[in-house]
Amino acid sequence: DVICDNPLSGQAAYVQNSNGWQTAVFDLTPYANQIVYIRFRSAWDCDNCASDAPGWFIDDVAVLSAGADTDGDGVRDEDDDFPASNIKAFQSWYPGENCFGTVACESDWPSKGDYDFNDLVMQYQYKLITDALGNVVALNGLFRVQALSCGEPLGFGVRLPFSLSDIAGFLGSSGTFLEASTGQAILVVTNDVTSLVSPATGYTTVNTQEGSPFISAPVLSVLVEFNSPLPAMAFEAAPFDPFFYYTSERTREIQMPDTPPVAVPPYLGQEDDTSNPSVGRYYRTVRNMGWMLHMPVEWEHPLEGADLLKAFKRFRGWAESGGEDMGNWYVSGSDRVNTEWVWRSP
Repeated sequence: DVICDNPLSGQAAYVQNSNGWQTAVFDLTPYANQIVYIRFRSAWDCDNCASDAPGWFIDDVAVLSAGADTDGDGVRDEDDDFPASNIKAFQSWYPGENCFGTVACESDWPSKGDYDFNDLVMQYQYKLITDALGNVVALNGLFRVQALSCGEPLGFGVRLPFSLSDIAGFLGSSGTFLEASTGQAILVVTNDVTSLVSPATGYTTVNTQEGSPFISAPVLSVLVEFNSPLPAMAFEAAPFDPFFYYTSERTREIQMPDTPPVAVPPYLGQEDDTSNPSVGRYYRTVRNMGWMLHMPVEWEHPLEGADLLKAFKRFRGWAESGGEDMGNWYVSGSDRVNTEWVWRSP
């Protein structure tokens, strides 16, 4: 005979869907000075036997000593990055606390151009601030120009993974703002990068010409706070959706390959671009080359006029495979990089 009753019937248990990771804290004080065995038990009844539910996921189990919890959020002060706030508990960074990632563009789109990917090189870092349950209560972004050689002013923005209605507060450096034309949260970091950085005397570009001194650009900061905590899984796709655009022509927008534009430009499918929105193809040449790159490191970009394919030996294989092969093509090393084609500060 089949017994269909749940063996945990009548007992306290987790049921249904948690809709993401949840933090649970249990007081083991009554078991102090004893040997304790901790186990996890999952059970179901016949109504759920045929369910396609994935099951119960458990991670980061720890037994902690008792300690002060000043803000009463369930996180001990010594583990709490914000011990005086019951709204904030933890902070994490992408790509890391002490480093930046990089996005770079070839601005001649829809023409392939010289393909040196130094027309605008922007570095970024994100910090997520979460509550005791791991949900996001605030997002901090830092941005700085690393190189600039485009002959026309460019803007830089990010399509963020939430809507404008989720935002309770916005604080940003001068020149940063949120576009209000759509319900999406579209962050404009700068509408004109030439207002942030200028070439050194005797040079026409910033940090791209051989022998040119390093020009340091200011770091721009934005802080977004939310009306209520948002699930952390929505923020797993950092750096989210960065894009470049022409200051004089907002709809001339350059996105990552296969990413739909925020403002639909009139150049899709023209010249070297083989975009086909009906099949989700955007910003690719016939050989799958794109006009924008993302590297989760502080990337050393090509010299002015140096084709990316010459400077980085494995890039072609990565691009033509659709990103399936040679994923670390941008990492330094003689087997990957022709250093004579890469700009380095003298």
